[in-house]
Amino acid sequence: MGVSTVTAARILKGQLQHGQGEESLLEMDKFPFVALAKVSPPGTRHPPQGHGRAVSTKPKLGQGRAKGAGSGTRWLCQGPATYNTNAQVPDSAGTATAYLCGVKANEGTLGVSAGVTRDRCNTTKGQEVTSILHWAKEAGKAVGIVTTTRVTHATPSAAYAHSASRDWYSDGEMPPDALEGGCKDIARQLVENIPEIEVGMRTPGMCPTVSEDGTRTAWVGGWSHPRVGIRLWIDVWPGPQTVEEPGLPGDAGLEPRVVEEPQLPGDVGLEPPRGAGLDCECVILGGGRKYMYPKNVSDVEYPHEEKHRGTRLDGRNLVQAWQEAKPRGKYVWHRRGLLALNLSRVDFLLGLFEPGDMVYELDRNNDTDPSLSEMVSVAIRMLQKNPRGFFLLVEGGRIDHGHHEGKAKQALHEAVELDRAIGLATRLTSTQDTLSVVTADHSHVFTFGGYTPRGNPIFGLAPMQSDVDRKPFTSILYGNGPGYKIVAGERENVSAVDFAHADYQAQSAVPLRQETHGGEDVAVFARGPMAHLLHGVHEQNYIPHAMAYAACIGSNRGHCNAAASPATPLLLPFLSLLLLLLC
Repeated sequence: MGVSTVTAARILKGQLQHGQGEESLLEMDKFPFVALAKVSPPGTRHPPQGHGRAVSTKPKLGQGRAKGAGSGTRWLCQGPATYNTNAQVPDSAGTATAYLCGVKANEGTLGVSAGVTRDRCNTTKGQEVTSILHWAKEAGKAVGIVTTTRVTHATPSAAYAHSASRDWYSDGEMPPDALEGGCKDIARQLVENIPEIEVGMRTPGMCPTVSEDGTRTAWVGGWSHPRVGIRLWIDVWPGPQTVEEPGLPGDAGLEPRVVEEPQLPGDVGLEPPRGAGLDCECVILGGGRKYMYPKNVSDVEYPHEEKHRGTRLDGRNLVQAWQEAKPRGKYVWHRRGLLALNLSRVDFLLGLFEPGDMVYELDRNNDTDPSLSEMVSVAIRMLQKNPRGFFLLVEGGRIDHGHHEGKAKQALHEAVELDRAIGLATRLTSTQDTLSVVTADHSHVFTFGGYTPRGNPIFGLAPMQSDVDRKPFTSILYGNGPGYKIVAGERENVSAVDFAHADYQAQSAVPLRQETHGGEDVAVFARGPMAHLLHGVHEQNYIPHAMAYAACIGSNRGHCNAAASPATPLLLPFLSLLLLLLC
């Protein structure tokens, strides 16, 4: 969402609190560092089809890399701009790849370089790029995804999937040539790729596990180099019910007992102590049940509605597959089940609360569906069990959907709910050890104006009539979308309709079934360690590199050597990362 949505949401928040609105503050307004994600292209040479390079003459902070890319391959990492490599006004898949993987991509593609052509399965191999979620997991951090869309939607899926099409939610949405070509649907990748990240880590990290005697153990690994640093199994705290953050060996007040010094994972010889592993906490919360079940399987919540039935052609029950792979995992589909969890006994959590996207906040069933704030609360409290920190992606994805439908009231109430979640997240975390970043993947052609007086209802009328057709108009309008209406050859008179209704479609200048994205810059708000890296004007794919730099994860960790010095505070490797998206 763009700056106009931020401003309108701020006014709505104030008016919901019985103020005039303009004087209100969103939680992100309190963040001390602000940047713009620009949309004008830098000096970039885009790759020809079949080649996975985008070269920048001025890379900054870090570099993303495709799987198998040679040492000379450098990915564009100049900073946050929202355009895709082949689009001036972007789509959410290409932008998600930018701010999660640090690589610009073509519209409609996920987790792949610009060498992949949309809907062309045979262009994918070798062009996969990894995300900051992967980098965090590889460093031993807990990871999570919370969204109000389906968990296989464009934004969340760029964190774990590699796909030539954002629309391949299940194999039931894939064309025959893609299935024959061996490409995997996004739901399948959700179940298979994240476990692959978990067991495939090369750097030990510090993933706490419960040993056979019930004590909580952790792997303490060096962070300056995969082969350098302390490699000890230690007793960190007496049991899984204790959630206070431990110190490191040698810290005051902690005398860890050395159990054994194992070799690194993958080395020949000693095996790590039994009960210990590298499978860190993982949380996935949102909608999208139907893409996990075989075709025509009835939904647990809507058993008689055909549109909510399973869509998979391969006959697999992916929820069951996930559960079988996670002995300490829990699957929930109901708000009551989520809020009743004993998080000390859960290391993996999958919550799918709707067959498709979650219901708009204004229409949400408070008994069955959790709010975004409630999901964020559970996710943070669970991920905080990992003393090495976490990465959590939070998406208010239905803001985007409300705008596409021309329903500004739905969109702005979704934005206010995301604001509540941001406020909750700031209270549950500390600026001392958590870098929080709030941004958007793109803007919309949403605007409000009309010389409205102070305190004018944000969904109300402008104080004047048009001096052309002599009809009133709402202050909120869209440049295009479904709100275009002609009645008796003239613009609809809005005084004759309920323009304050939640589903009212604001008038638009150009008729479209769906409103489009906007191409202007979006804001970036940051707080916490290294937040100063996010100021000024950046390319969009700079964001994950800046966050990774702050947390000493990913490929650019040269500056982290200083953290290994006894005289240097041991902060960066234990940093938590929050990326909150107003989509």
